[in-house]
Amino acid sequence: MRLFIAIELNDDLKDALTSMQAQLRARRVGGNYTKVENLHLTLAFIGEYGDPDRVLDVMRSVPFAPLPIALEGFGCFGDLYWCGLARQDALTAYVGRLRRCLSTASREAAAAARSACWKRWTIRT
Repeated sequence: MRLFIAIELNDDLKDALTSMQAQLRARRVGGNYTKVENLHLTLAFIGEYGDPDRVLDVMRSVPFAPLPIALEGFGCFGDLYWCGLARQDALTAYVGRLRRCLSTASREAAAAARSACWKRWTIRT
């Protein structure tokens, strides 16, 4: 089973990201745009892993409280367009705790989680 841990975005963030997509479309930038219902912030991409209950146990062991998230920066890597995340120390600390707990629970999950980039959203590929 392909697993990842993500934060669902509020409507304001989704609106801001879809507005950026609309601006790209208006400039005739083609490609596969991320659907609004698929916009999220991935904190840890675990990949193929056969024990989702173990991952859920880790998530439950690392309490998460809602926090403000703001957009900052915009760019591209080749054909991939992204929107950046403003510095949020509480979120950075949470991701660190989450990944440490994943590494304790499973070597496979930890290796995948370490490689994930979580400080931007892909808005078009």
